[in-house]
Order: sequence, then C-alpha cells, then structure tokens
Amino acid sequence: MKLGAIFRGWRGFVLAGVVFVLLVWSDAWLKAGSHLGFKPLEADWVLESRDFPAFWAGIERGPVFDALRQELSEPLHRFELVAHEATGMRPTSYRWEAWLGSSALMASVGDHTGVSLRPGLLLRVASAFHRLFPGTEVDEGIHAYRGFHYAWRDGYLIASPSLGYVREALETSPVRLPPSQESPHLVWRSEADPNPFHFVIAAQRDLPLEGWIQVEIEPRDRPLEQHHAAAEPMAVLTATRWGDIAAFVRAFAPNPEERPWAAPLQRALADTVSQWRLGELEDGWDETLGQTTFVLSDIERYGLIPMPHAAFIGEEYLRRAPAHPLEPLFGGFTPIPYQWGPAEGTMYPLWGSALSPCLARSGPYWLAASRERLMPDLVEHVSGDTYTEADLGLWLNWGPTGDALADLLPEWGGHGLIPGADEGDVQRDYVPYANALARLGGLRITGRMHDGRLQLQGQLIGEPDMAEPQEDNPDS
Repeated sequence: MKLGAIFRGWRGFVLAGVVFVLLVWSDAWLKAGSHLGFKPLEADWVLESRDFPAFWAGIERGPVFDALRQELSEPLHRFELVAHEATGMRPTSYRWEAWLGSSALMASVGDHTGVSLRPGLLLRVASAFHRLFPGTEVDEGIHAYRGFHYAWRDGYLIASPSLGYVREALETSPVRLPPSQESPHLVWRSEADPNPFHFVIAAQRDLPLEGWIQVEIEPRDRPLEQHHAAAEPMAVLTATRWGDIAAFVRAFAPNPEERPWAAPLQRALADTVSQWRLGELEDGWDETLGQTTFVLSDIERYGLIPMPHAAFIGEEYLRRAPAHPLEPLFGGFTPIPYQWGPAEGTMYPLWGSALSPCLARSGPYWLAASRERLMPDLVEHVSGDTYTEADLGLWLNWGPTGDALADLLPEWGGHGLIPGADEGDVQRDYVPYANALARLGGLRITGRMHDGRLQLQGQLIGEPDMAEPQEDNPDS
C-alpha cells in the first residue's frame, strides 16, 4: 500500500520530466536544418555561420572584448538598445540560441539588410500568437512586427525592415550550409561582380582569416621583402607592380559613383592636381621594378583636414633605370637637391612641411615620401631583413590607426561633420571604440595567386609585426 502511494506521488514528477524531454527534443529538432535559409538572389554581401551563438561567445572571451571592456563598461550597449527596441529583449549569445537557433544568415541588397534563421519552439509559439491578431499581415504570408517584416518558409524565418527583401527571399533557392570546422566561425562572402570574395573568420584569439578574392595580380617567383620604412607605420601594402596594389585596393573599395559626395570630391581632386600642375607617369613606369611597396606612415590633423603621410619603395631586380620612375609627376616644379644619409635626391615643396614630396635612391631602392621629415626614417628602415613567400602582403598596425581616429573624430563632431552627434556624443560613443582598436595589435594578410584567384590568409588582430623571417637573403 505504501509502495503504491509512493509511485502515485512520483507520477506527476515523471510526467513533467517526460514532457520536458519532449520539449527539449522538439526544440532541438526544429532548430536543426539542412541549409542556412533564404536570401535575395542578388546580394551585395553575405554573413553566415553554422553556429553563430558559439562564434559570438568565442569573440566575447577573446582580446577584442578585453580591449572594449577596458574602454567601455558595456561594449554592446548601443547594439543592445537597438535590439531591445526591435525584439523586446536584451541580446546575449545564450538568448540568441534559445530564441533564434544556431545557424544564421544575413545579407545586404542595396540599402536593405535582412536575416534568415532556424528558430526553436519559443519564437515559433510567439510568432503563431502574433499572427492571430488582425492587421499584422501586410502581404500574403508576410507579417509586420515593430518595424520588421517577416515570413516563414520551410521552417525558416526571414526578417527584414524591407518588405521587398522578404518578398525576394521567399522566391529563391536555399543557401547551403558552410563546411563544418572545429572552432566556431563566420563566413563573409560576396558574389557581386567584378570582385566576388569568400572569407572564413574563426573565433580564435587572433581571429585567423582564410579565403579568396577574384582579382588578378602578377605571381612571383621569389619571396616578398618586407619593408616597414618607419618605426611603427600604420599600413604597408606590397606586391610586384603598382598596378597589383591598385587592383587589390579597388577590389575592396566601395563604389562611390552613386554617393552624393562622389562628384564634388572628384572635382576637388581634379582642381588640386590642376593647381599643383602635377604631370603624368609614363606607360610601363614600374616595369623595371621587381617589387613595389606603399607605406602609410601616419595621418596628421591640420584643422579638419586629415593629411596622410605616405611613402613609396620601388626595388629594382631587372635593370637600373636612368631616373626616378616618379620624377615625371613633378616635371613642372623646380627641384631642391637634398641628401639623407647615403641617399641623394630632391624635394618639391608643395604645401609647406605638410606636403613636401621627396624622391631619392638608396642602393637598389627608389624612394619617395610625401614629406621631408619622413625621408630619414624611410632611408634607415628601407632595407628589409625578412622575407615572406607570397605574391602580396598587407600589414596594418591598429595602434596608430586607433590613435589617429581618436584625434580626428572629436574635431569632426565639434563641427557637425558626423550626422546626429556633437563633440560630446563623439567623445562618449565613438572615441572609446577608437581607443579599443588601438589595443588590438596588428593585421597581417598574405596572398598567393591560384586558379585565377588571390588566395588570402592571415590574422585580423595580434602582434603588429608578424613577418615570417628567412635567415638568408634570396639574392645572396
């Protein structure tokens, strides 16, 4: 008799346990999908992840958030406000997993952005309840909620502020899952012409990146010599030809043709070139060079104007040219003879000390700098002693980059050049991120041509100087 009473007492607990297990199993089953979801056919770029909450959590445990927390007590405060207004909850990786599932697909088409997700029971029940209310359906199968439009297709949620985005996504084929990897990762890709790309970023300490971009540069038969040309440059980009550097930069540069500021900026640049009477380079001016390097040394503020201080290094492997290849640019100016240690050359004062282009030669290197003060440092550091097996190399130093932004942003905010923010807003909402950026070390990317694509690999943050040294000079 007592044993039967015990079993009757446990009956409710066992039933609750069975229901709980069924709910958990149903939630996991609903979140599991054979693809990532849907997006409009012509997307400018796509971000996708098999397990976005795990990627998010991995980033939160890494040096990016460590740097942000040193500058901001709540690094995601602005994002949290926007998300709270849109969804009614404060976002965390755990809440994302509970409500929205693991896989995530975000895409952009023109000025419109949207997501595709595979939610579990919680959001499906909430959505079913919301759709019971009259007036929420704005199109066949498409409903509106807090400024968003959403629809369901094959168990996937498609949502966007743009009704057209949701309509287009409902009519396309599903996007396949990216390959499974050991660490959580994010895929950033684009299929847009003329430079489609595909990059994978892993949620590891230095944010390793691997992928490709459709761009043609000249393959090399020798390693790249790494030139920093300054004690702590902001950026160094090196390849065989200047055209290779320009092609790589253009592949990532946004198309400004439809921007309202594009035409005035082009006119201002054309007027400046006309006033300075700059000449034109000869066809094939860089054919005698075996390696070309662009160095952004610093950005100095002159009032509201950011003045980049840059350098050029051209290393001759083929034959010695009779004159500096950049000399035709300054044919309309009277050169001032100058010498920087062993390097002899000329200076052309255009705008005081801020812009005084200098040309010189030091050993096998043709040198150019945008200001005279940069030349001694350029001559001292030009001879590289490290080599990298690559066709292209890119190094960015986040320290001086963040410092330059922290200097420029408040001035721009004080003069109303940042929409919706004055100097106080900029100091509070923008400068801490610039200071955090300065703590992230440096980016290092190398590229190799393969099957008509530039294969890239490297890291987005970490130690600023991450060259792979070779003990012997390949020329020796």
